[in-house]
Amino acid sequence: MSQQQESGGVQPNVNPSLQPNLNSVPRAGSSEEPQLSQPQSAGTAEHLKYYRSLHYAAKRGDWESAKSFIEKDPNALAARITVDSKTVLHVAALCDQWEFILQLLELVSSPESVAVQDKIGNTVLHYVAQGGSLKTAKALVQKNAHLPEINDNMGHPPLLSSIRSENKELIWYLASITSVDLSRWILRILIQSGYHAPSVNMVRDAKLKHECAVELINHVCTQLSNMSFQEIEYFLKKPNSLDSAIKCGIEEILRALLLQFPDLINVQVLSYRNILQAAIEYRQENIVNVIKEISTSTTKGLGSTYSQSGNTVTTLHMAGKLVPAFKLFSVSGTALQMQRELQWFKEAEEITFTYRREWKNDKYETPKDVFRKAHADLAKEGEKWMKDTANSCMLVSTLIATVLFAAAFTVPGGNGNDNGIAIFLHTNVFMIFAISDTLGLFSSLTSLLMFLAILTARYEIDDFLESLPKKLIIGLGSLFIAIAAMIIAFGATLTIVLSKRWHWVSVPITLVASFPVAIFVKLQLPLFIQMVQSTYGASIFRPWPSKKFE
Repeated sequence: MSQQQESGGVQPNVNPSLQPNLNSVPRAGSSEEPQLSQPQSAGTAEHLKYYRSLHYAAKRGDWESAKSFIEKDPNALAARITVDSKTVLHVAALCDQWEFILQLLELVSSPESVAVQDKIGNTVLHYVAQGGSLKTAKALVQKNAHLPEINDNMGHPPLLSSIRSENKELIWYLASITSVDLSRWILRILIQSGYHAPSVNMVRDAKLKHECAVELINHVCTQLSNMSFQEIEYFLKKPNSLDSAIKCGIEEILRALLLQFPDLINVQVLSYRNILQAAIEYRQENIVNVIKEISTSTTKGLGSTYSQSGNTVTTLHMAGKLVPAFKLFSVSGTALQMQRELQWFKEAEEITFTYRREWKNDKYETPKDVFRKAHADLAKEGEKWMKDTANSCMLVSTLIATVLFAAAFTVPGGNGNDNGIAIFLHTNVFMIFAISDTLGLFSSLTSLLMFLAILTARYEIDDFLESLPKKLIIGLGSLFIAIAAMIIAFGATLTIVLSKRWHWVSVPITLVASFPVAIFVKLQLPLFIQMVQSTYGASIFRPWPSKKFE
């Protein structure tokens, strides 16, 4: 008869990993200190006390203490040592103890030991993916190839945790080895994470981010290809994944979806709007450019569609609305913001059939009426910004013109008493002074006239597209030339005056005098460059069609 039968009781079914380590219990007469026996039930106070030293060792990355404990109790590798059923691997991963984990894995002989799930269903790979250690993740997968396919209690694989960690190399690795059905939340979080340059590292980073996005979207499209179109539409619209991709302007996602499912081009999103209309309303030029690649007729067909909600609202009416704040403030200066809005309205006109450009909505407003009404405040702010800029720069131009005009009649070294000709007229330095003084005077006067023209402009809304920006570009450009010419004239004058004795002094004095001017240029040059790019540079919209849709 067995001991269980003799005692008349029933031995409970206990997990072997929770059994006491009999080898660690000293024999009678042994000189060893008594060891704490492992408790029978996980989560009890006695159980947690037994593993407390191992728990602390995992948090600190104390390999020697952990190794000593595991050698005495090999079952401790897979034992649950916290209240929420985490193993020593879980604890180490949460504390970013990557080298500690790699050393632990050398002691692991069973693949099941690294696949233990905690209370919320996470394996150690979930936490490693969240922490972003690619080396540790690869070591875990080598121990158990099924780890990437084990979901937590919410049905999320480790790949989802890697997306949240924003470790692009790890995302790429897990995406390439994960074969489970990808949840729609992965697509949603992918969009929200911004997967939609100039050192080598930045270019590589952007390229890898793009590749990860495309790879993940291809996974999603593969799963969706087995569904009906109605199911696909529901999948993309229920968690607003398609809406989010359009609002964020993530070209890669939309391109992949339209290549796999061309019928999505006609799906209504964001309250009776098709993809093109929503892209125009949220000012996402990348999405507009993708649709333009398909064909001219398709784009104009979508652009000329009006809503069916009882109100005749064309795409041009939507372009007439004020841009969302997050896109408005992406452009500095209210005048440039107004210019960008006009560029969008002109682009919307181009993709709208001519006979529909004057259609009126239920308030009897044409698209131009909607634009003027919606942008009235922005136009006033743009006018104030232009006038303030012109006034500030006009003051500088006036001072420069005054100084250079006076310098023309008080030349360095003076004039001869007999003929009034400049004494240093024969020197090369004097010729530099004369040329720079003349150039600076005419440039400052040109700048002064341009800024005066800005102050007296009529400030119609259409003037913000080209007329006003061109005046400001000419005015600022002329002012920069005038400032540079004035510094050169100043340096030439010092060289002439001090050439007989302290000829070396002219160089440091000129540099010191250039310092405040350099500050002015540094503050105004970014505005000048941005305005030149916005007015004369390449358009944010690609021509029809720029490349084949693929």
